[in-house]
Amino acid sequence: MSLHQTGFQEVIACAALTDKLPESMVLIGVQPEQLEDFGGSLRDSVKAQIPHAIEIALDLLKEWGIPYSARTTPIASRCVNGDLLDMESYEAGRPSAELACRFGDERFLTGSVEG
Repeated sequence: MSLHQTGFQEVIACAALTDKLPESMVLIGVQPEQLEDFGGSLRDSVKAQIPHAIEIALDLLKEWGIPYSARTTPIASRCVNGDLLDMESYEAGRPSAELACRFGDERFLTGSVEG
């Protein structure tokens, strides 16, 4: 198993094993429109839900008495790992559907190898 295969269940289980499990948790997400497009972008229907998800998060912070405010000065990078996962950078550097393997490689998925 790699870190790319880690889901919320594994993270929660690891937190429980190390006695770091918080008393309560909230998960805010958007149901994907398509799961088989490995390396593909967010669909427009999913992108459209991001502001609503942020609104839900901000409402929860307000409900819990946690203050927040909009950033007034830009940060050097919008992502922890630089702009590598910034949506515009990701979209600009992503290969086309014709060049990228989006549905898996039949040589490995079928278990048969030719040649």
